Amino acid sequence: AFFNLIPIPPLDGSKILMGIIPAKYEEQFEPLMKYGSTILIGIIVLGFITRVPILNYLISPFIRLFSYVFAGIG
Repeated sequence: AFFNLIPIPPLDGSKILMGIIPAKYEEQFEPLMKYGSTILIGIIVLGFITRVPILNYLISPFIRLFSYVFAGIG
């Protein structure tokens, strides 16, 4: 669920971000819509090549927070 909230198109986080940012910044975000899938695949492949869990660094703080708040795990 947290992976889907990353603000890179085509993930849902990009749609949430488009609803939050001011209209003057939407034009700057538009090119990312075209290349979002390529960027996402690039991040995943780069993580496999370098053995650095890039997506884990982005998602794990939120997972830990929600695990603590809702399940008391922490």
